Amino acid sequence: MSGAAMQVLVRVRGHLDPSLDLWPYITGLRTQASTCLLTLDVYDSRELISVLVALAQHGVEIQEVDSQVRNGPEGD
Repeated sequence: MSGAAMQVLVRVRGHLDPSLDLWPYITGLRTQASTCLLTLDVYDSRELISVLVALAQHGVEIQEVDSQVRNGPEGD
């Protein structure tokens, strides 16, 4: 996926510790009633899996994952 990035929306339940080293990947956070909606920017599926595993290892329940590929600025 050279030149492409994925923006991933992840709905989670549980406490997100701001000291996790995942914050470079988390570019958005919206708290809702009993869940949080995270926006992640990752470069490939391996990086996404690593972030999801790290969240799960810290006791965060992953409820939904929705991703889309971005090819960068128009004209590339």
